[in-house]
Amino acid sequence: MILLWAAVTLAIAGTCVRVLLWWSIPLRLPIPLSPAPRSRSGVVLRILAEVFLMRALWRGDRLGWLLSWSFHAALLLVAIGHWPFLTGRSLGWLAGLRVVGLWPGVVVLLALAALLGRRLLSPRIRFISTPADYLWLLLFLGATASGLALAVEHGEAWRSALVFLHAWRGFSTSEVPLSGGALLHLIAAVTLLGLFPFSKLLHAPAVFSSPTLVARDAERRRR
Repeated sequence: MILLWAAVTLAIAGTCVRVLLWWSIPLRLPIPLSPAPRSRSGVVLRILAEVFLMRALWRGDRLGWLLSWSFHAALLLVAIGHWPFLTGRSLGWLAGLRVVGLWPGVVVLLALAALLGRRLLSPRIRFISTPADYLWLLLFLGATASGLALAVEHGEAWRSALVFLHAWRGFSTSEVPLSGGALLHLIAAVTLLGLFPFSKLLHAPAVFSSPTLVARDAERRRR
């Protein structure tokens, strides 16, 4: 119980500290990634294209784009589906997104398996991969597989997870017994949250702090 709260606190606080540190670094010389937009609205559109469409990855690796975009989009739906369990509140107008059922989790699992397979089988990708790259994929695979197993079984393990989350939302310090599947899911989630501020997973907020993406092409603007 305490570990979960500690992981959530560390993930939020650590991410905020890292982002504030990036924003505090003075940029003496703009280094826009060409071709760069000349207006602030163009910069905003460029960042949004990277966040929602992964435009740079599309240009460089179409298969990698398909797997990565599918993973991120499905993971967003999975996160929305977790909202009522974590907060105890309904989704409101987002409730309609839950009709997709378990399919987002299945897509996440397949995309992760394919990304891991590429890292193992492609000599070029395997050469640039680090042990941490495999660690994140395995942690996500463990969290996704155990979560799907809980949802499909919908038995004692599912009920123990719900009891645990209810106690967690109430800041209860009492120990709640968890089944093996629920415990595996919790361990994987806590590990991902705790390591998030110190990993390459921070590319999510880093997009908004990248000096090459947020800079305008001032030279073209003066012409």
